[in-house]
Amino acid sequence: MNKELIDTLISVVIIGIPECIVLTMLMLAFLQLPLIWKKIISVGIIQAITVIIFRLFANSLELPGLHTAAAVITLGLLVSFFWQASRVKALTCSIMVMIVLILLEFLYYNLFELLFTVNLDKIVQSKLYWALCGWSHVVTISFIVILVTKTKWYQKGLLKYTPFNHSGAR
Repeated sequence: MNKELIDTLISVVIIGIPECIVLTMLMLAFLQLPLIWKKIISVGIIQAITVIIFRLFANSLELPGLHTAAAVITLGLLVSFFWQASRVKALTCSIMVMIVLILLEFLYYNLFELLFTVNLDKIVQSKLYWALCGWSHVVTISFIVILVTKTKWYQKGLLKYTPFNHSGAR
């Protein structure tokens, strides 16, 4: 196998799967659905594999962002399938979760550029910076999941006018 493919596979295992797992957890927290680990891990692995296939395909065709669209759609459909949730609510929430991810990636890439005086190209090329940056938003999303699920702030009426209120996503 060539070096690029090996690096991609390592990246999927080290960053891709954990990232997809925490995105699934965040989506479930927003939808007020139970965190069932076997399902969460299954969705995370399926989504990570799907996204990397789309990323490799998009890179070969020079179509940036295709993997993000695939991530939104697969996450919504997988959560809808595994938890029998409404597809519309799941896809809507999937968009919200991806926005959180994009904002955190933007925040951490800029923070890394400031702290380590490196640009985005250097972050992407360095396995250490890439892993640290990737795990930064994985950990942050994990804390958001804990905050949402443990404080139950959504049950206090703060999401009164959203599609994810008290009745859940069924």
